[in-house]
Amino acid sequence: MTLRIPPGTPSGRTFRVRGRGVKSGKSAGDLLVTVEVAVPPHLTDAQREAVEALASASEESPRSHLGV
Repeated sequence: MTLRIPPGTPSGRTFRVRGRGVKSGKSAGDLLVTVEVAVPPHLTDAQREAVEALASASEESPRSHLGV
């Protein structure tokens, strides 16, 4: 089974895959898939530059939904 995660999906988002969960009798329940984004604890200089370039190219604040 393949589940396509849309770009920009935040960590903690849960998707429901109908009919792919635990089987009971003749039918199966729904499978719940929660996205967990892993952030690397240490970045190389090249990685840090890439993240900063992305941040400067972005026009929207990643915290705009928080009212910041």
